[in-house]
Amino acid sequence: MCCFVNAMQWGQYVPISDENIRKGMEFVKAQEKSKLKMLYLGTGVPPAVEQGSDAAIEIKYARCLQSLLDYKHTYENQHNCVVIK
Repeated sequence: MCCFVNAMQWGQYVPISDENIRKGMEFVKAQEKSKLKMLYLGTGVPPAVEQGSDAAIEIKYARCLQSLLDYKHTYENQHNCVVIK
């Protein structure tokens, strides 16, 4: 996943499956949610704030996932790459 993102930043491509992109994004999203829960632990933050933060993380990573998949599919189509699903 990291190699794919690094290559993407340079306008290049590293073969990766859609499923591995999804798994990578789920892992990073879970990490961020965990860090947030640790930050809130014992602070008395209202549940509504925690829920709003979780929703914001979900939206952020849904957009990131879509961007990665769009880049992958566009690059594969433009360069006649073998599509790895």
